[in-house]
Amino acid sequence: QGAAAEYKALEPALARASAIERPRAIRCSALGARLEARATDAVTLANSAVKSLEGQQVSMSERASLQAELGLALLEAGDVTAADFALRTSRAEFSEGQVRPSPDVLDVEVGLARVALSHGRKTEALALLDEALKYWRDADPAGLDAAAVDYWHAGARGSPPAAATMATLRASPYPLHRKWIATAAAAR
Repeated sequence: QGAAAEYKALEPALARASAIERPRAIRCSALGARLEARATDAVTLANSAVKSLEGQQVSMSERASLQAELGLALLEAGDVTAADFALRTSRAEFSEGQVRPSPDVLDVEVGLARVALSHGRKTEALALLDEALKYWRDADPAGLDAAAVDYWHAGARGSPPAAATMATLRASPYPLHRKWIATAAAAR
């Protein structure tokens, strides 16, 4: 119901949007739903964004970005198999488009690392997380993205996240980050 209401609220803007702007607008709504820990809504919206590209001529990076959002939404919804497929598709599209490390590309790497962790493949997860961690520590060391990557990196190492990482995630305006902490605490 949330995704349907959100999509309905977007309809007037989507009606005025170009074919290229429409998927981007839906993707933004999917991202918002994911950060608000509304995984089912995020999956519905991300699927809608991906489907809205059918028959459209868009760049490989645009297609990859939408596929990445779908993969991350599926991961938050607990569908690891579908998330793995969407994230690997996104990675292949980013590679084909020769997109260098960027926040979107690194989101895919972190998503794939989380998939690897869910299957107990810590070495693979660490390899995927290392580049993202370096990027965010250089770009915005005190930011949420650096904290999120550090959180998953610590999990891959089998150690608790740094106190500063936990403080940043607890202070996050996004329920998703607090959900990760609660889920980890419940698992202990």
